[in-house]
Amino acid sequence: MAHVRRVARDLEIPVSSAMYHLRVLREAGLLVRVKREGYTVYFSCDRFDVDEKKRLALLAGGPRRDIASTLAERGAMTQAALAELLEVSQSTVSRQIAKLEEAGLVEGNGNHGIRYRPAGLLREWLGLESEGAGGAGSGGE
Repeated sequence: MAHVRRVARDLEIPVSSAMYHLRVLREAGLLVRVKREGYTVYFSCDRFDVDEKKRLALLAGGPRRDIASTLAERGAMTQAALAELLEVSQSTVSRQIAKLEEAGLVEGNGNHGIRYRPAGLLREWLGLESEGAGGAGSGGE
């Protein structure tokens, strides 16, 4: 998954050039474009189905991407810990976690002081080990 500005930055080319080449790849059937909540992201055609691409498009930018990447890097965390680390309000984290949970991208452990971690599709996309394996995102639970 990539956003056009990210592609341009990573390839060190102008945004207009990135847009042109992404369009050519899309027309050739090698990429698919998904628009969601003000973002347009591009995916390889063969990796995920349309529903999965729409759910992953939630990670295109802003706090949801920051939350998901933090959970992937650091393992399970509470909303309060995420808010403090990311320097955003706890209500922002709560709202974004709810959207990520609804999409099946993160899950809570259901205990008092719920700790959230990557789930399902997000775990697969990130290549994280399965739940009982104790890999990244397991948070030592």
